[in-house]
Amino acid sequence: MAKSGETSEYGAFMNGIGLNWRNSHHRGLTGEILGQIFTNIYDLYIFLPAVLVVNKASKRPSEPFFQLGRDYGAYNPKKQSDAVFFEMMKTKVFASAKRPAVWAWHDELGA
Repeated sequence: MAKSGETSEYGAFMNGIGLNWRNSHHRGLTGEILGQIFTNIYDLYIFLPAVLVVNKASKRPSEPFFQLGRDYGAYNPKKQSDAVFFEMMKTKVFASAKRPAVWAWHDELGA
């Protein structure tokens, strides 16, 4: 996704990893997966790759994405809007796709 400069809706992302968005357990697992990716990548590169997975209707990440941003100190809603934070993180992730070493973890997973 990052290499193509595109986001993915939650349902498409979930289908791609063998989960179904209609299953509440699968939705919970998706949140856990995105949270784990967030934690591992943010600690190394200071950006949030989960920004690429968005809600079909709003075309934005869900509230847990913004909460994790607040928890990590990456996002302060008093200083910037959700929209500005979302665009800033997308820009960082898309720019990082040009640096292959950042995505080595992704390639190792066979993705």
